Amino acid sequence: ERVLWVRCGGDISKAVLSAEHLVQSGLFEFIWLDLAGFSEHTLASLPSSYWYRFKSGLSGSATSMIVTLTSPRVRSAAHQSFRLSVNGLRWSDAFNFRMPEVLELHLECMRPVPASTDMAVAGI
Repeated sequence: ERVLWVRCGGDISKAVLSAEHLVQSGLFEFIWLDLAGFSEHTLASLPSSYWYRFKSGLSGSATSMIVTLTSPRVRSAAHQSFRLSVNGLRWSDAFNFRMPEVLELHLECMRPVPASTDMAVAGI
Protein backbone atom coordinates (compact mmCIF):
# COMPACT_ATOMS: atom_id res chain seq x y z
CA GLU A 1 0.00 0.00 0.00
CA ARG A 2 2.75 2.46 0.85
CA VAL A 3 6.01 3.10 -0.96
CA LEU A 4 9.16 4.75 0.32
CA TRP A 5 11.38 5.84 -2.56
CA VAL A 6 14.90 6.82 -1.58
CA ARG A 7 16.89 8.69 -4.24
CA CYS A 8 20.62 8.84 -3.71
CA GLY A 9 21.72 11.17 -6.51
CA GLY A 10 23.83 8.57 -8.29
CA ASP A 11 25.96 7.81 -5.21
CA ILE A 12 26.18 4.02 -4.91
CA SER A 13 27.52 4.09 -1.35
CA LYS A 14 24.52 6.15 -0.22
CA ALA A 15 22.15 3.77 -2.04
CA VAL A 16 23.64 0.69 -0.39
CA LEU A 17 23.84 2.35 3.04
CA SER A 18 20.19 3.47 2.77
CA ALA A 19 19.12 -0.06 1.85
CA GLU A 20 21.11 -1.44 4.77
CA HIS A 21 19.31 0.92 7.19
CA LEU A 22 15.95 -0.15 5.75
CA VAL A 23 16.84 -3.84 6.18
CA GLN A 24 18.00 -3.29 9.76
CA SER A 25 14.87 -1.33 10.67
CA GLY A 26 12.64 -4.34 10.03
CA LEU A 27 9.79 -1.97 9.15
CA PHE A 28 9.43 -2.96 5.50
CA GLU A 29 8.12 -6.15 3.93
CA PHE A 30 9.83 -5.53 0.60
CA ILE A 31 12.96 -3.61 -0.38
CA TRP A 32 14.14 -3.09 -3.96
CA LEU A 33 17.72 -1.92 -4.41
CA ASP A 34 18.08 -0.86 -8.05
CA LEU A 35 21.76 -0.64 -8.99
CA ALA A 36 21.23 -1.29 -12.71
CA GLY A 37 22.19 2.26 -13.67
CA PHE A 38 25.71 2.05 -12.26
CA SER A 39 28.78 1.25 -14.36
CA GLU A 40 30.62 -2.06 -14.05
CA HIS A 41 33.59 -0.18 -12.57
CA THR A 42 31.41 1.37 -9.85
CA LEU A 43 29.74 -1.97 -9.05
CA ALA A 44 33.14 -3.67 -8.82
CA SER A 45 34.14 -1.17 -6.15
CA LEU A 46 31.50 -2.50 -3.74
CA PRO A 47 32.95 -4.93 -1.21
CA SER A 48 31.32 -8.37 -1.21
CA SER A 49 30.73 -7.95 2.54
CA TYR A 50 27.77 -5.70 1.72
CA TRP A 51 25.85 -8.62 0.23
CA TYR A 52 26.51 -10.80 3.28
CA ARG A 53 25.39 -8.03 5.62
CA PHE A 54 22.12 -7.84 3.70
CA LYS A 55 21.76 -11.62 3.87
CA SER A 56 22.34 -11.75 7.63
CA GLY A 57 20.03 -8.76 8.18
CA LEU A 58 17.25 -10.44 6.23
CA SER A 59 17.71 -13.86 7.84
CA GLY A 60 14.74 -14.70 10.03
CA SER A 61 12.86 -11.53 9.12
CA ALA A 62 9.64 -11.07 7.15
CA THR A 63 11.44 -8.70 4.75
CA SER A 64 12.18 -9.68 1.16
CA MET A 65 14.79 -7.86 -0.89
CA ILE A 66 15.47 -7.66 -4.60
CA VAL A 67 18.69 -6.24 -6.00
CA THR A 68 18.69 -5.39 -9.72
CA LEU A 69 22.04 -5.27 -11.46
CA THR A 70 23.28 -5.40 -15.05
CA SER A 71 25.64 -8.30 -14.21
CA PRO A 72 25.87 -10.89 -11.42
CA ARG A 73 27.47 -9.46 -8.27
CA VAL A 74 25.63 -10.86 -5.26
CA ARG A 75 26.81 -14.43 -5.94
CA SER A 76 26.58 -16.86 -3.02
CA ALA A 77 24.94 -14.30 -0.74
CA ALA A 78 21.79 -14.55 -2.87
CA HIS A 79 19.04 -16.96 -1.94
CA GLN A 80 17.79 -16.92 -5.52
CA SER A 81 19.15 -15.37 -8.68
CA PHE A 82 17.29 -14.54 -11.89
CA ARG A 83 18.11 -13.10 -15.29
CA LEU A 84 15.40 -10.79 -16.62
CA SER A 85 15.25 -9.63 -20.22
CA VAL A 86 12.71 -7.55 -22.12
CA ASN A 87 11.32 -9.36 -25.17
CA GLY A 88 8.85 -6.69 -26.23
CA LEU A 89 7.69 -3.27 -25.18
CA ARG A 90 4.99 -1.03 -26.59
CA TRP A 91 4.45 2.46 -25.23
CA SER A 92 1.17 4.32 -24.84
CA ASP A 93 1.01 8.09 -25.15
CA ALA A 94 -2.22 8.30 -23.22
CA PHE A 95 -2.68 10.97 -20.57
CA ASN A 96 -0.01 13.22 -22.15
CA PHE A 97 2.89 11.09 -20.91
CA ARG A 98 4.45 7.83 -22.02
CA MET A 99 3.86 4.68 -20.08
CA PRO A 100 4.24 0.99 -20.96
CA GLU A 101 1.12 -0.43 -22.55
CA VAL A 102 2.49 -3.92 -23.21
CA LEU A 103 5.59 -5.36 -21.61
CA GLU A 104 6.82 -8.88 -22.37
CA LEU A 105 9.53 -10.22 -20.11
CA HIS A 106 11.61 -13.38 -19.97
CA LEU A 107 12.65 -14.52 -16.51
CA GLU A 108 15.32 -17.21 -16.21
CA CYS A 109 16.10 -18.78 -12.85
CA MET A 110 19.86 -18.95 -12.35
CA ARG A 111 20.02 -20.08 -8.72
CA PRO A 112 18.89 -22.43 -7.37
CA VAL A 113 18.74 -24.35 -10.62
CA PRO A 114 15.23 -25.82 -11.01
CA ALA A 115 14.28 -28.81 -13.14
CA SER A 116 13.26 -26.41 -15.92
CA THR A 117 15.23 -23.15 -16.02
CA ASP A 118 13.00 -21.23 -18.42
CA MET A 119 10.01 -19.31 -17.15
CA ALA A 120 8.14 -16.77 -19.23
CA VAL A 121 6.50 -13.79 -17.60
CA ALA A 122 4.22 -11.38 -19.42
CA GLY A 123 2.32 -8.55 -17.96
CA ILE A 124 1.05 -5.03 -17.65
